Amino acid sequence: MTRKPKAPVIEPFTIVVAEWEDCYANASSQFNTVEEALASYSPMIRRTVGYYVGENEHAVLLATDDDRVSNAREALGGVMYIPKALIRSPLRVMGGYKMKYK
Repeated sequence: MTRKPKAPVIEPFTIVVAEWEDCYANASSQFNTVEEALASYSPMIRRTVGYYVGENEHAVLLATDDDRVSNAREALGGVMYIPKALIRSPLRVMGGYKMKYK
């Protein structure tokens, strides 16, 4: 029986890079046909750098601001919810930080 490799665990507030496909919308655009609308859009590849907050089965949460202070040890701001289905590659941990394994 082969063993499944252990999944990496990223500690909260570790700085990571997520490469993901973002959707694009322009509320002021108007099109005469469905084909014209479909041809005008394509996914945008983003590379987001942020503090790793956590994840669940659906998404990864990153934050742009580390607002921790003595009376709010988990405070953060600029939280971004990135659906896992749109993430193109594993999160990349920035230099100086190490992942732990379960």
